[in-house]
Amino acid sequence: VDPVSSVQAPVDGTYWNSAPSLSGTSSDSETGIKAVRVAVKKLTGDATRYWQTVGWKSDATEYWMTPTGAAPWSISAADAPESGDYEAGRIYQIVSKSWDTYGSAAGEYLNDESYSGNWKTYIWDITVPTATVVYPADNGYVSQTGNVSGTCYDITGATYTVSGKIVKAGEVDEVWVKLWKLTGTTTYYWDNYTASPNTWTASVKWSTATLSADATAWILTHPEWEARQYWASSKSKDKAGNWQNNISTISFYGE
Repeated sequence: VDPVSSVQAPVDGTYWNSAPSLSGTSSDSETGIKAVRVAVKKLTGDATRYWQTVGWKSDATEYWMTPTGAAPWSISAADAPESGDYEAGRIYQIVSKSWDTYGSAAGEYLNDESYSGNWKTYIWDITVPTATVVYPADNGYVSQTGNVSGTCYDITGATYTVSGKIVKAGEVDEVWVKLWKLTGTTTYYWDNYTASPNTWTASVKWSTATLSADATAWILTHPEWEARQYWASSKSKDKAGNWQNNISTISFYGE
């Protein structure tokens, strides 16, 4: 029986804005694991570069790191890439391999696992996303059945293709909307997150919007509109945890 190892962190397909820990596990039901090695590479268009504990290799030669432990295993922070070693919008891959038999020579291992199909992907994303209110228009009107809605996007993610192009945008994870009105001298905020049923409150609240399947549009289910002035702002967070920091406000009127 061949040995088996796997990467557990970072999770396949995840986005990061701080250096992830590198860890996993391995198993062999017959003889036990004798050794584990781990490789990290970055995809740079038509080239591949491997991490070698002190930096990226200048050629495409594979480099395998020795982790601490086997089941579980981990790469020490001293050996793993730090935040400054990652490039914005770049895609990275990590894999482990293991052996379950000692060879006759010192440091020799036999019966290694096939790992070529086990690479896990993660993406470095440090650019903030954007969410914008599209309806109602600034200084416009909202119908009685209208919902506050808008668009959102994130530009920093990447997907590696056969042609070596980095072509895919990042992905928005959450959109929040601050909706408020003024009654006399008191400002009331719509709360669909902490209040059940949803209601207006004098405490500053952000409500959670519903994202479209492709995370490029959002909608906030409306309260009962009155013939008065309202204000709204939106902000977004992407899959890497970056929050939008340039937030604009619109005003509109209920019909």
